[in-house]
Amino acid sequence: IITNPKLILADEPTGDVSSFTTADKILSPILMVTHDAFTASYANRILFIKDGKIFNELVNLILLLQILIYTLTYLS
Repeated sequence: IITNPKLILADEPTGDVSSFTTADKILSPILMVTHDAFTASYANRILFIKDGKIFNELVNLILLLQILIYTLTYLS
């Protein structure tokens, strides 16, 4: 994540991550595919796909508010 990419693509990224790894300093958006509900719970938007089509969506409003506060506080 050294070059600060515009988008990070992650396919089941938690398989080999140590407990000391942190993503709290990553400012790039992350598009992640996972079957792990706990990992998905950290996302601000979750899309459920069935038979190749989106059939449900969840939006984490609390996390979105925290991101907005962080952005206004530290990045402006």
